[in-house]
Amino acid sequence: THQAVFLYSMGDLATAGKVLDRVLAVHPTHPETLGWRGIVFYEQGAFEEAAVRWEAAIAADPTTTPMLRPLIDKARDPGTAAAYAAAQEAAANAPPATGATGAADAAASAETGAPSPLDVTGSIRGDAGAVREGDTIFLFARPEGVTKGPPTWVQRIRVTTLPLDFRIGPANAMLGGDPPATLVLTARIDRDGNPTTRGPDDLEGASGVIAPGAKDVVLELRGAE
Repeated sequence: THQAVFLYSMGDLATAGKVLDRVLAVHPTHPETLGWRGIVFYEQGAFEEAAVRWEAAIAADPTTTPMLRPLIDKARDPGTAAAYAAAQEAAANAPPATGATGAADAAASAETGAPSPLDVTGSIRGDAGAVREGDTIFLFARPEGVTKGPPTWVQRIRVTTLPLDFRIGPANAMLGGDPPATLVLTARIDRDGNPTTRGPDDLEGASGVIAPGAKDVVLELRGAE
């Protein structure tokens, strides 16, 4: 599942889906994997397939209901399919970006999105030697009390030193929609390759309960105790 999330973040939806299917062939009721499989299906325009996976995730872990039920309703809204078809047609008819500058500008826009008053800003901190060259921090925002299933917002940040300022918000939404009234942010560097465990080299820090639009939020990265 961790590998699939990485592939998803790189835009390789087809391979991410295949990896998740391999996990589900062995663990068909794993809620986290079902949640991510639904996300991949949704991004591919397979809305009913997405809804079915999210229904299965709720059945396996009812605590995911507050996160997944609105997504199921959205996936089954006839307007969603119409909007997807219109977006696909617009993308097919759009002129291609030309030159290195155009490609860089497009990548920057996709990475940062437009600022929003709902953005949460702050810094990720840790010991001076906590990060290594090439480390990636995954920054997640989830509703208060929800620890599984797809996050409300997610961001992948390459890091070389700490402290690191961050901004995360609606531009980083997995599937759009309004954020919940209260959130918890988690920043993580995963080095053992298993997102269900925390090895001695893995680092993680979480905020307290915050509201969208919070400023000066501090996340302290620490190893497993």
